Amino acid sequence: MNNWQTVPLKDIGTFERGKGLQKSDFTDCGTPCVHYGQIFTYYGGFTNSTISFVSPETAKECSIVHHGDTILAITSENVQDLCKSTVWLGDGDIVTGGHSGIFRHNQNPKFLGYYFQSEYFNHQKAKYAKGTKVIEINPEDILNRIKIKLPDLETQQKIVQILDTWNTSINKLKELSEKEKSYFGSQCKLLLSQNNNQTINYKLSDICSYKKGSGLSKEMLTNKGLPCILYGELYTHYDYLIDKVYSKIPITTIGVKSTMDDILIPASTTTNGKDLAIASVIKQPDVLLGGDINIFRIKDTNTVDGTFLALYLRYIKWRKMASRAQGITIVHLYGKDLLDLKIELPPLGIQKKIVSVIKCQREKINIINDYIIKLEQQYKYLLNHLISGDFDLTNIKLEKGKEQQ
Repeated sequence: MNNWQTVPLKDIGTFERGKGLQKSDFTDCGTPCVHYGQIFTYYGGFTNSTISFVSPETAKECSIVHHGDTILAITSENVQDLCKSTVWLGDGDIVTGGHSGIFRHNQNPKFLGYYFQSEYFNHQKAKYAKGTKVIEINPEDILNRIKIKLPDLETQQKIVQILDTWNTSINKLKELSEKEKSYFGSQCKLLLSQNNNQTINYKLSDICSYKKGSGLSKEMLTNKGLPCILYGELYTHYDYLIDKVYSKIPITTIGVKSTMDDILIPASTTTNGKDLAIASVIKQPDVLLGGDINIFRIKDTNTVDGTFLALYLRYIKWRKMASRAQGITIVHLYGKDLLDLKIELPPLGIQKKIVSVIKCQREKINIINDYIIKLEQQYKYLLNHLISGDFDLTNIKLEKGKEQQ
């Protein structure tokens, strides 16, 4: 039976509200620092290095972080990300600033890092989150009202070793996935750029007609109804091949619907033209297509394979596409400005062979990514139950040489 104590966080540590540090303070070298915004975008649960620095003079106005301290983002745009954290495991001190908090304690640093990732902690923090557009939490509430189930240091280290093993396996698979994606991109460019005496030159207007999607919004989405695609999903949900549609919209909605092998290209972004230079082919008819989606409909499927064309635009013509984007704050890519793009097409049979080879590589990547998702689900289950003290670890032995982090 586990002999754990349930105590408020104030019994094992202190909490300091961060001060100072703006992104404009960053320098090329100097004192290492972690800005609270980077906890959302860059850092995982633990880090031993920083990507940013400030001058020694600026560092004096910031809050100091010691080895083993946990840095939490105490301001967020939503409750889910509130208190996202990273544990500093590097040598020496670093600094952090406003909108962050520093938790110092006398426990195993990595055990506390895993605790702050657990549902046991997240359920508690949600009770004390305040605000609407900007969500905040009071450090005093974290210390005095939020509790932790605390085992002895040896059991903490057992939990750390178990979770570290899972993390290592997942990270290795993610590295493999990234290598396969890099290889995929290089193979696409190589296969799609091959020229032979059978290649015919076209303009995009020769092989496709153009139209634009109709206005749909996130607020219109529902659990049941017609399948639909919003323009932002072309960045976040899909690659070059749309063979499954995720979103639904009420069946009474009227708008532009897809036909098989339509080529979809986003028409606007808030970043830069490179983000617009992507193309996807949809393999499902009658899908409602949102505004800010450029739709290119193939005129003759005996000449053009839709998947080949989407790959060709995405990997061969992306620079040309990006160069035609317009705007500063909001960048637009108008479909009519792409109609004169030069397209070099081999015979349809060769197009299909190239697509087949590329699909095999895509399937390999998807298998790896599906396995990562399953492992992450299992890891999350394991983390939550380990942190809650649901498993008896009495007979689990510490790995030699790793008794202390």
